[in-house]
Amino acid sequence: MKMLHKIDYYGQLLLYAVIAVLMLWKIDYFYSAYLLMGGWQLLSVLLHLPNRSSFILSKQRQYYQWVLLAIIIIFLAGIILPVLVWFGLMLLMYVSPVLAVWYTIITRIEYMHNYRRQLIPTH
Repeated sequence: MKMLHKIDYYGQLLLYAVIAVLMLWKIDYFYSAYLLMGGWQLLSVLLHLPNRSSFILSKQRQYYQWVLLAIIIIFLAGIILPVLVWFGLMLLMYVSPVLAVWYTIITRIEYMHNYRRQLIPTH
């Protein structure tokens, strides 16, 4: 799990750099950047769900998961009321960058905690 945290954290930083370069090069990659970062972080959340005992169950991660659940419920409710799908898409347009930065902060906190825990000598 420690390696997963390391790959997750540095992978996100690498994606931020790649996205920044792509956006400077050609603004048309805007939506691709959303999908790329969102896909990476969604995969990360799904990989962390079954391993709850292996990482710090921070309140921030729980809040983040509740926000994701609320977004999924909005889209599922869109099956009944199609206007909710459009509401969900517009919500994601504005909330996604905040979610991306928030999840990167959560990942950094957990990675640094695991790194510091390794420095504690065990006799």
